[in-house]
Amino acid sequence: GGDEALKKIKENTPDILLLDIVMPGMDGIEVLEKIKEQKLGGGMKIVILSNQSQQSDIDKATALGVDGYIIKAMSTPSEVMAKVAEIIK
Repeated sequence: GGDEALKKIKENTPDILLLDIVMPGMDGIEVLEKIKEQKLGGGMKIVILSNQSQQSDIDKATALGVDGYIIKAMSTPSEVMAKVAEIIK
């Protein structure tokens, strides 16, 4: 869930965060807002990996500075890995 993700980021910032929109408790957009508000993550790359494909969700995530948005239903696991690897570079 979102609260657990924020706790983990505060404890040890990962290089990359794969974040879904639909999560228990706090959704992914709320997590992004908290990351920005609390200035967490430093140089952490953030990629949304979700089945939410509505343009409004993509626009919200983009406005909050995500580095990528991958729609799960339209990507194979190997495509997800390739896109994430590209973002990390």
